[in-house]
Amino acid sequence: MSIERRFYPRKDVNFSVSIVLKDSEQQLTSTAINISLSGVQLSADKACVDFILSHTNHHPTQFQIILNEDKKLGLMTVRVIVIRRVSQNDFLLGLKFINITVGQLTSIEALLSQQINVVVKQNWPI
Repeated sequence: MSIERRFYPRKDVNFSVSIVLKDSEQQLTSTAINISLSGVQLSADKACVDFILSHTNHHPTQFQIILNEDKKLGLMTVRVIVIRRVSQNDFLLGLKFINITVGQLTSIEALLSQQINVVVKQNWPI
């Protein structure tokens, strides 16, 4: 039995996320698989993880993302908390939001409530 220790519960999602690195012109795309008010978890392949790690020169690793589900959030700075290898080429990145604005927090709250409504509607018996 596992004990949930998170301050903010996660909500399952499925939308694309753009990864923006300061030292690179290239913009990567990944998929958000869950989100909370404190962070987001991305599914990424090995090439994406390797590219992020090779283009960030400080520890802990930080970069910016754009949640494509709600582009009005703008650029959000995140810090890598955990990189979990799922298979040879598949990884999960646990990211914490850094210096989030009140407007971004409000938009994430709206996104979370929207995702809850979508899940409830999809699981509703016909």
